[in-house]
Amino acid sequence: MTKATPNTFRHLLMATAAACFFAGTTIAPVTPAFAVDVQKSETYVEKARGHFARGEIREAQIELRNALRENPKNGNASLLLADIYLEYSQGIAAQTEVENARQYGIGENETRVRMARSLLLQGQFDNALEELNLEEIPLDDLPMAYRFRGASFAGQRDLEKAEENYVKALELDPQYVDVMVDLSRLYGRQRKFEDATKMVDNALSIEPENTLALNVKGDMTRSLVGLEEALPFFNRAIEADPSYLPARLERAATLIDLRRGEEAKDDLDLVFKAAPDNSLAIYLTAVLESRSGNYEEANGLMNRTGTRLDDYPPAALLRGAIAYQLGDLEQAQQRLTKLLQKVPNSIAGRKLLGATLIKNGQYADAINQLQPLVEGGLEDTALYTLLGTAYAQTGQFEKSMQYFEGAVAKAPDKTGLRSQLAMSQVALGDPGAAREELNAVLDVDQDSLQALVLLTILDMRGGNYEGAKGTAARLRDAYPKLALGYNLLGAAEVGLGKPKEAEALFKESIERDGNYFEARRNLARLYRVQGRYDEARRQFLRILDTQRADGETMLELAELARIQDNKEEMIDWLRKTVAAQPNELAPRLKLVDAYLALGDRQKGLDEALSVDRDFPDNIRAMERLGKAYALLEDFERSESTFARMARLRPDSLQAQWYLGRAQWLGGDIRAARRTFNNALRVRENDPRANHGPILRDLMSMEAQEKQFDVALSYASRLRAEYPNQNVADITIAGLHMGAENWTSAIKSYEAAKAVEFSKSIAINMSTAYVKLGDFDKASGVLNEWLKEEPDDVITELRLAEIRTAAEDYDAALTMYENLLQRTDESPAILNNMAWIYQQQGDSRALEVGERAYELSPDSPQIADTLGWILVERGIDIKRGLLLLQTASQALPDDPTIRYHLAYALNENGRTDAARRELEDLLEKNRDFSRARDARDLLKRISAG
Repeated sequence: MTKATPNTFRHLLMATAAACFFAGTTIAPVTPAFAVDVQKSETYVEKARGHFARGEIREAQIELRNALRENPKNGNASLLLADIYLEYSQGIAAQTEVENARQYGIGENETRVRMARSLLLQGQFDNALEELNLEEIPLDDLPMAYRFRGASFAGQRDLEKAEENYVKALELDPQYVDVMVDLSRLYGRQRKFEDATKMVDNALSIEPENTLALNVKGDMTRSLVGLEEALPFFNRAIEADPSYLPARLERAATLIDLRRGEEAKDDLDLVFKAAPDNSLAIYLTAVLESRSGNYEEANGLMNRTGTRLDDYPPAALLRGAIAYQLGDLEQAQQRLTKLLQKVPNSIAGRKLLGATLIKNGQYADAINQLQPLVEGGLEDTALYTLLGTAYAQTGQFEKSMQYFEGAVAKAPDKTGLRSQLAMSQVALGDPGAAREELNAVLDVDQDSLQALVLLTILDMRGGNYEGAKGTAARLRDAYPKLALGYNLLGAAEVGLGKPKEAEALFKESIERDGNYFEARRNLARLYRVQGRYDEARRQFLRILDTQRADGETMLELAELARIQDNKEEMIDWLRKTVAAQPNELAPRLKLVDAYLALGDRQKGLDEALSVDRDFPDNIRAMERLGKAYALLEDFERSESTFARMARLRPDSLQAQWYLGRAQWLGGDIRAARRTFNNALRVRENDPRANHGPILRDLMSMEAQEKQFDVALSYASRLRAEYPNQNVADITIAGLHMGAENWTSAIKSYEAAKAVEFSKSIAINMSTAYVKLGDFDKASGVLNEWLKEEPDDVITELRLAEIRTAAEDYDAALTMYENLLQRTDESPAILNNMAWIYQQQGDSRALEVGERAYELSPDSPQIADTLGWILVERGIDIKRGLLLLQTASQALPDDPTIRYHLAYALNENGRTDAARRELEDLLEKNRDFSRARDARDLLKRISAG
């Protein structure tokens, strides 16, 4: 088959049309009932075919009308008309013309592919499959037949059979670009984005200007990368075929999303000229009209589409939004409810339905619609605004304060319709438009309470604390008796880093209204951040004096107890919160987390099981339960829980990752490998989902399984996905460190260091150099880091330890002394200094060792140093023995401490015990720093 034009389908149908022409004139000659000119009609058809090949569609249609005027029963003219209708996805018109062609002499088998295509466009998948009887399809049409069979099965959601037929089409014609594009779309539908990208790229490598492939590549790029990045592909498609309407529609949609509506109109005008009733073009025009505030016009446009877009969620959302703006709340509610039945995860749809219910006075229903978004982890201004309004209207003022600062509940609405429009803009996720509308409201009514509150909150949510301060000040000045303005102004001062000013404003707010708990809570939070814990606790408890079941305040007290390391009090407050709010998920999850963090894993599991029973389909509840099982090493139940989570959220990268980790920890490496690789194909809602942790786990797992080549292949992928990060090289270095391949580890750390130097890289490199015995290079890399961070105490301490190991005692002592001057007296530093003094025979060893031991009497290393000084110098061998015994009990596998203990036993006359200690030590540790001294001591004891 030949595919010489960018539009493969068009060219193939033209080739078939030519064959049908000869079949038609030879097998079924037409005998006109009236005076017709058959030859002249065919001449018009040939002209039309030429125009069609050049993309001159309107000219082709004119010639075909002439052909049918000369001979109304010209089957070839009907067939070419069908091709034109198919080009513009007009399935019913195409079907009519194919039926005419069959009636007027074109063989049924020669038209099966066209008929199937026209049926597909109407969603008649079963009928299309009946038409595509493979035994009756001409051989040259078989690849197309398999292609449309694949499309039919895809329409029936039988993706496995769809893929089988697409693959068969490619086997028959390996260069069939359109099928590659179809497969790409199928893989994208299955969220196999890597396969989808590969397939469409293959198509473009064969036909770089294939319009369909470019259009799909643009759509994929828009979803996975961004709007701007997608435009070049749509541009190329249009340059290749200016009449290719799908690309113009996609470019128009992209430009509209980029707020470049005027540019989009050019593409839409061209679409309307070719196809005046194109539903998508009408929809996009309605979007533009709606954004311009022309809701009546937008509504009229959407009505023109009839029921054709009923299954297109964006159109359903737009219809709901238009009805909302026109005040037809019943229509808006019906349309949005129907949308959510089909697309329950539509955040914009749920928020707009919430706004509709609020405007309709159905506040409890609005809360039921919106609260699950909060439980699902969504946090944005639109959601907080809507919930704040709904809770305020139902009299739940504390909840209102939580989400909307309680402003709407405290004062009447002075801004009317313009403020409602601003709120709807927020609800639709467009804070920029909302800000413009609010400023317009303030131009009309400079003291609008609702507008001032909303604008202040918008600015604070966006981090514009200076702007928030200015608006909050206007609010305070306009309503000096209201506590709200002082509270918002204080919050803005906190954001600007001015705690004194914030404290004064919060206190002023409380003076205005002693029952304004949000201001008191903010004051307590401020005290907590400043470390004024007793004052913070008093303020929180003042709230509970009158609001005994205030769960938010109880959670604040639990957090305060956590900061003060008061574990029992923290648990107590969390349990009180759960008792007060048994139907709230957040406090119960915090209680689970608290138990697990404190190491009380069984209680954590019990609580997690309780939460899972009460919230059986909640992802966060499943996550906590799976983690609790894992901490108790019940990996089978952990895996089962995360598998349930993954089934509920098959598009969740995190769910797949947790499942893979549970399988790995449970020892099912094959399953873990499979799950991790599935996770790598998941992109969640964010196309830039972070694959780094999964790739690192795969690397560690494969290295653990001694599959180092495989581990390194994942490292290469990690490096390719994150070229500007050094995480791959750091992970590889860690693998080499674990395998004690010190030289290879250093090489990988050098590569990581070239991308971004860090303290951990410096310390790990120094460790590797020490293992190789190269103390100078170990010191060199630490000194290099200290040039960037000269006050890094940890690195300087590590450097001193290395100089100690290199027996460069003077340099090490200088470093330790400098560190003592810059930090609190550290027992670790004193201990190291005492050890060096002991090595040098310096009398200061005992004094410094005693100081270290006084500061940290439970440290086995410090007990070892002091005990060794007391014994080796003969100062107090009995006390020294006692200290060394304590150190050895704490660190029974440390060979140096055991040698010191054996020496002390011998010095105290306990030679048999010393001999047994040395024999056992040398049997288990043939090579350590004091091994030769231990052997010499054993010989002396044995010689008696």
